[in-house]
Amino acid sequence: MKFIEIINRYKKPILLFLFIETLLFALLRYDRQIRVEEHLQDVTNKLNTEYKVILNAFDEKAQIAFETLIDTPQVKEIMGQVSQADETQKKLLRQKLYVTLKKKFHELQKFGFKQVHFHLPDNHSFLRMHKPEKFGDDLSNFRKTVVYVNETNHRISGFEEGIANDGYRFVFPLFDKNRYLGSVELSFSAYTLSGFLQREFLDTRFIISQKVLLSTANDYIASTIDDRFVTDKNYQDHPVPVSKDNRIKSYLSQNRDHSFSLEETAGDKTYIVTFIPVKNPVTLETGAYMVIFSQDKYLTQINNNFWILFSILSIVTMLLFLYNIKDRNFRKKIEIQNSELEVTNKRLKTILNSQDNMIIITDGTRMIDANAKVLAFFGFSSFRQFIKRHHCICDFFLRHKDYFHLGRVPKQQQWIEYIETLPPQKRVVTMLGIDMEAKAFQVNINKYGENGSSIITLNDVTDMLIQQKILQYKAMHDRLTEIYNRQKIDEVLDKICGYSRRRKEEIGVIMFDIDHFKRVNDKFGHDTGDEVLKKVAQLIKCNIREEDVFGRWGGEEFIVILRHTGIENTHKKAEMLRKAIEQMHHENIPAVTASFGVTKVTRNDTPQALMKRVDLALYKAKSEGRNRVVLSSFRKAQLVLS
Repeated sequence: MKFIEIINRYKKPILLFLFIETLLFALLRYDRQIRVEEHLQDVTNKLNTEYKVILNAFDEKAQIAFETLIDTPQVKEIMGQVSQADETQKKLLRQKLYVTLKKKFHELQKFGFKQVHFHLPDNHSFLRMHKPEKFGDDLSNFRKTVVYVNETNHRISGFEEGIANDGYRFVFPLFDKNRYLGSVELSFSAYTLSGFLQREFLDTRFIISQKVLLSTANDYIASTIDDRFVTDKNYQDHPVPVSKDNRIKSYLSQNRDHSFSLEETAGDKTYIVTFIPVKNPVTLETGAYMVIFSQDKYLTQINNNFWILFSILSIVTMLLFLYNIKDRNFRKKIEIQNSELEVTNKRLKTILNSQDNMIIITDGTRMIDANAKVLAFFGFSSFRQFIKRHHCICDFFLRHKDYFHLGRVPKQQQWIEYIETLPPQKRVVTMLGIDMEAKAFQVNINKYGENGSSIITLNDVTDMLIQQKILQYKAMHDRLTEIYNRQKIDEVLDKICGYSRRRKEEIGVIMFDIDHFKRVNDKFGHDTGDEVLKKVAQLIKCNIREEDVFGRWGGEEFIVILRHTGIENTHKKAEMLRKAIEQMHHENIPAVTASFGVTKVTRNDTPQALMKRVDLALYKAKSEGRNRVVLSSFRKAQLVLS
């Protein structure tokens, strides 16, 4: 009865308290959701970069394998006889080619490659090294990459489904001088790539759209992630229970062509499930997904911070609630409240000190408290000792061009107010600890009360930033020469063609190819060939401007993009670079020359048209005797080489 009387007596204050608590919970939950989504996007970007780095590594392996094992005089001689051979002769040639490459094929399998497949110019299969008894079938209807290479005579790579297998395929045109002999495919399983990713992350799975299955249905089962997809039956289990609701199906339907990440929980641990779409390189359709499971401590920290802040605000609200209730035993209750407050403060201090992050409580102008992580990082034994010397954590922010510091804060504005206006990736500061080692921290600010009081959380992101910069560099640079790779050059070409549509700017493009580079490899070995590529790259970098773009287009082909440079000066620059290569002499490498093609970016140009012009100019330079520069010119109807 007494309890019911108390409830009835304070009914309105209690309802007000419950309303405030509900509102606080909703607002904090919304803030948490925003932070989670931002972090999930960061994780998605990082895994996308890692995925591309591994694909580039396999691309380089495939290029080297083709050049050293397939693109040889012995193989070309055999393939060159096929077009004039009858069925009996083709059988003998097929057997001869299989015996020639059998040992090399086994070596390729050790490096992760699953198939080597020769195709004739009419898209018919000539020899499958992994299944030599199957040949002669027409691949036109279901192998678009083979059709593409046979029609364009250009290499292509990417994931593609097949009638018997799916995988990452690298298809190369095979020439004997100017005679086209057919195409050759080197491929590896999607599960080989997922194995590389699995070395760093908790687990990786590969799911494929059901429509791709033809003759291998028994090798696959319905995916527990989404029953519209299948996975290899040897990889059906997942380390984390995936939600049984339709959330993943909905995301896959809405983001079919885009990578995304979702949060999953199992017990007291939090995981991130990332979906990376895998597209057919010809049709650009998404036929599969790489699914990566990774345990994530940062999301756990976000959840902990959510409950800490909610607990603090609930306690503050409760104290205000108790303070405003009048009672006959006011003094006695004040004593009880003080006792409760003391216990609460001790509990709060215990919670703060148990956190892995540095946490500071401020009233907007000065620090009120700090947890043990702050004191340990700066080498103070107590908060009282700390506050005697420093009134603001901002005293420790180092000036650095890439990170936030007080020099960026406008006059008459508090740094806390200003940093809150910045996006999360800009809220990073650097500070020196007691060991004089600089660390990077992401600043999270949660305000409570009406007087500007805030809880500042400093998350150590030093390792994450270092890893991110390394991955970004790997994704944009060629591993051997340390100049831009083809992926980066493709991005630059898209941009410069966009420039030509928006503003008048002269841009010159040079493509050059080291003459007879295969002879260098055959005569002196691939190590010497690699040294030649590196020395040429160093020479070119020393002879171009900082604003110019220089990258490796593939093999021994390089490309130079000259900003604010007309076609005449581009031609002069190409001639100067040609002479520099011709005069390059080093003790450990042979003398080499190079052939150059030169063009310019025209209005409404496209990257494809631009590269075709300069490639034709380079081709003419090589056909006219090499070690020369050929300039392309333009007419309305067609391209003409001068």
